[in-house]
Amino acid sequence: MKKDNNYRVGIYCRLSQEDGKEESQSIKTQKDVILDYVTKEGWHVVDIYADDGYTGTSFNRPEFYRMLKDIEMQKINLVITKDLSRLGRNYIYAGYYIEDYFPAHNVRYIAINDAFDSMDEDSCDFMPLKNFINEWYAKDISKKIRFTLDGKAKNGEPRNTVFPIFGYAYNERFERVPDPETAEIVRLIYRKYIEYASSSRVAKYLQGEGIYIPRFYNAVKYGYNKAKILSMPKETHTAWTSGMIRDIIVKDAYLGTYKTAQTKGISFKNKKRKKNDDCYVFEHRYEALIDKETWETANEIMRKTRSGTVLVEDNNFKGLLFCQDCGRLLRLERRKNVKKNTYDYRYYCNNKECRQSNSISKKALEEIILKELEHIRVAILSNKTVLMQYLNRSQRKLGNKVEYIESAMQKSKEMTLKIDQKIALIIEKKSEGMLPDSTFYHLMQNYKKEKQVFDEEFVKLRALKIDSSPYNVKSAIDVIKQLKTIDLTALLRYDFLQKAIKSIHIKSEYINGSIHNRNMKLNVQYNIPIKTIKSVIINEE
Repeated sequence: MKKDNNYRVGIYCRLSQEDGKEESQSIKTQKDVILDYVTKEGWHVVDIYADDGYTGTSFNRPEFYRMLKDIEMQKINLVITKDLSRLGRNYIYAGYYIEDYFPAHNVRYIAINDAFDSMDEDSCDFMPLKNFINEWYAKDISKKIRFTLDGKAKNGEPRNTVFPIFGYAYNERFERVPDPETAEIVRLIYRKYIEYASSSRVAKYLQGEGIYIPRFYNAVKYGYNKAKILSMPKETHTAWTSGMIRDIIVKDAYLGTYKTAQTKGISFKNKKRKKNDDCYVFEHRYEALIDKETWETANEIMRKTRSGTVLVEDNNFKGLLFCQDCGRLLRLERRKNVKKNTYDYRYYCNNKECRQSNSISKKALEEIILKELEHIRVAILSNKTVLMQYLNRSQRKLGNKVEYIESAMQKSKEMTLKIDQKIALIIEKKSEGMLPDSTFYHLMQNYKKEKQVFDEEFVKLRALKIDSSPYNVKSAIDVIKQLKTIDLTALLRYDFLQKAIKSIHIKSEYINGSIHNRNMKLNVQYNIPIKTIKSVIINEE
């Protein structure tokens, strides 16, 4: 290492958000302090490197890397910072650069306020301790910030983002309110998705209608990447994709649900974030764009469907057919008959590990289901008055029971919310230093136990609510009403089958080992109470 005064100085400054904007820590102040020091020593300044807004726990900083490159090119052989914490607050990495990297490149390092000079062996004795304290400080600040933000998240306080989710705008308090223009597009997407049951077809429809994509509205309304977006070809402004449609369909935010703390940091040293499974959920926080029934219908279709080239009108049993042996959803395959120059369809299990590989031709399946639906239709229409009276009585009884359960569920949710508010309050007091650690942890433990009791109660009530209705009475009544006027050919239409049938499990058994001769077994689960209907008809007769 060089011992003379012929130094080529690189001044390094850094300021992060946790350091605040105090004048004593500002970039300008750091420069002034170091320049004054260098002038007195009579050294030559080659360059000034300043990372403004970069945390000290990470060394992934543009100006720091530029300084390292200049060190590699031997442009500088002396690095000066205002203090050790300006170089970094990561104990391990700061130690590496000071004790290994700089000496290996014949670079002297000085931290003025900490009286540290790598040329002075005595000043080096306390350097590891100082770096450890700097890292502890960063960790403590990070913890306090996290406590404060978590408290706000638990209270559901709205936070400003660059732009709201598509379909909404912000009011002056950054709360979501429906956007008159884009809200209608969201509603249209849900209607068309339920109609088409295909995200790609919805995307093509929107593109054909010349409807702008969310990215275009974000640029025009909120200035997000405005110059870049508006400079792109006009056709890209309406270039809807299947992914965009699916993203909108799955968002429960359109039900008025507000979620906070959806991501969390990995550590105070690593600024990358990951999904937080324990985020805070606030239902009915703002005006919904989509009613719950529509949202659930659309998402049920998405759950059952998968991408493919077969149109929904051809795939009318989409999402309803399952393999009896492995339970996998059956896929529809279109096959060309070379001799007849026509196409036929079959549903098959594509699970390679399934021994049976059950399959059935679409034509045979339609004949079986149509015949059964015709019998059910005749039986219902012959006794429709009695059945409707029975179902209406069932709906009233079920309604009273469900109403009681929902009331208990609401009370449980309210108690949980109150506990969350208490937790948020003690977190805030703890972050402000108004609550001793022992008191804080004692209260937190008690609140968590109380919350666990109400959470478990809520889960039990929800299960009871589901068990109270083996089938949807309202849906059953709708299907029966529809059977009064529906045409026979419409019994196999996609929208009716999705309402009337819950699932169909297929089992095919080969006769004498021949793949051409099979016995087909179908286990059909309806969304209407078939057993109850039969018993009511028999009793009335």
